[in-house]
Amino acid sequence: MLFEYINEKTGFAEREPFHSRSEVKNYFTIENMKYMFGEDYEITQSELDEITDLVIQKKWHVQEEKSKVFSIRVSVSDSDEEVVQKIDLLKQKIMQFRS
Repeated sequence: MLFEYINEKTGFAEREPFHSRSEVKNYFTIENMKYMFGEDYEITQSELDEITDLVIQKKWHVQEEKSKVFSIRVSVSDSDEEVVQKIDLLKQKIMQFRS
């Protein structure tokens, strides 16, 4: 019953499944809800945050990737600075995947 209520108020199950937690969080924003349902949307951001947590916790309409392979290409001619930049970029991609 809670699932149906949340879907009625947000339409989250009428879209393609979410693929990450960050995608769920980006969906359940006041800006997005007002865009879809109009300026008189009645649920607060605080309530949407609770809904977000519940959708993630229950994995409702969420198809998260369980694992992913990340790699970087380092050349013998790369400077130490270039290697560090590549590693930092790799770390950013991993953190995005985990969030």
